[in-house]
Amino acid sequence: MPDVEGVMLQGESSWVALDKDRISYVLDWYENIQDPGPGLPMLPILALLIAGCIYFFGWIVIGAVAAIALVISVGTMIYDASH
Repeated sequence: MPDVEGVMLQGESSWVALDKDRISYVLDWYENIQDPGPGLPMLPILALLIAGCIYFFGWIVIGAVAAIALVISVGTMIYDASH
């Protein structure tokens, strides 16, 4: 709505007001956090992989799993930054 300069929400004892630029920022932020990303919840899958590797293969595999976790984390950060 181009004619609106802002919005004010008022409760019984408090209120909050947002100007047009802040409303745009909040809506953009909300849209970005709703983006599902790559499609899989990577953190639980990664935790299960690490736990499984430790249980079945012992401490030798922890270095490889940590490297994979680092690659996934950095890749996710690069992916998020590019979108």
